[in-house]
Amino acid sequence: MTIRVNKSEFNIREKLTELERPVGTKGNQIIAAETVQEARDLISSGRRNLIINGDMRISQRGTSGTKNGNGYGGYLSLDRWAVYYDDTIIAKTDVTINGQPKNACKVTAAGSNGRTYFYQKIEHGSRLFGDGTPFSISFWARASRDVKHRINWRYYNNGAETTGSNHDITDFDLTTEWKHYKFENLSKIDSNYSQSRDCGLWLFNALGDDTGTGMWVEFTEIQVEKGKQCTEFEHRLDGEELMLCHRYFQRTERSRGSGNRDAGANVCAFSHKLNTTMRTTPNCEMITQGSDYNYSSKSFTNVRPDHVGVLITITNADSYWYYNHGYTADAEI
Repeated sequence: MTIRVNKSEFNIREKLTELERPVGTKGNQIIAAETVQEARDLISSGRRNLIINGDMRISQRGTSGTKNGNGYGGYLSLDRWAVYYDDTIIAKTDVTINGQPKNACKVTAAGSNGRTYFYQKIEHGSRLFGDGTPFSISFWARASRDVKHRINWRYYNNGAETTGSNHDITDFDLTTEWKHYKFENLSKIDSNYSQSRDCGLWLFNALGDDTGTGMWVEFTEIQVEKGKQCTEFEHRLDGEELMLCHRYFQRTERSRGSGNRDAGANVCAFSHKLNTTMRTTPNCEMITQGSDYNYSSKSFTNVRPDHVGVLITITNADSYWYYNHGYTADAEI
């Protein structure tokens, strides 16, 4: 016996859209992405975080430092992070967030200004945002008491702040508990400053809200990225993060030299290749390490972005001598 069944026509495309799709929130965002760039950003491919040392792991200058005087140049502890006001303390601290150990940047208003201003200058940052792409910022933060904080952009050319380049992004409230903050789809950089070379991310308690001596704030996992949405914090390998920091600052703990003759006129020259090519020709300072013998002075020579030379003046010619020293090379913006 044969049974023939007839079914009405249906639209297969409509039926497919009715199926449950176990793609999750991220999958739905990828499907809804309007451009390849948006899809790439959502799957976290390629470099995303424009901040260096955002998780506060690297501190070549030491674990703590105190600012001397108001103004720029307060690079005292954590690599790439600086403070502005006199007597402000910046330090690397160990913290626990949701049961996970992390490093953090602790900024204490120890001076009379009572404000916790700290910042990072982003090289070529204005050009990176100059195509009109929106950007997003995220971080963890807390404070010693409830206080209003502010995110601010400033623009620079050759390290000098561009006149009138102070632009507030948003204010937010800090509490004594760790909280994860996200600020998404922020406006592009002001086109009037798109020709500036660099820009700076500033994090500080809002103007007019002097917090008083002893007020402190802590931040970690700071991320600035192009795009409309915040993505997970980009963790880099220790060696990679240190290499990024070396473009701006390097510290060589000890560089030994010795001999029993001089090269002429009682002077010997030594050549040291830097760990990576720096942003510009660095300013160098000696670090005294260990003991020295039979020389009267040492100085830098032939300093370049990839090289540091040291001249040693021998006290007694044709006699044994040695030196043990370290040095820093600073090429911050």
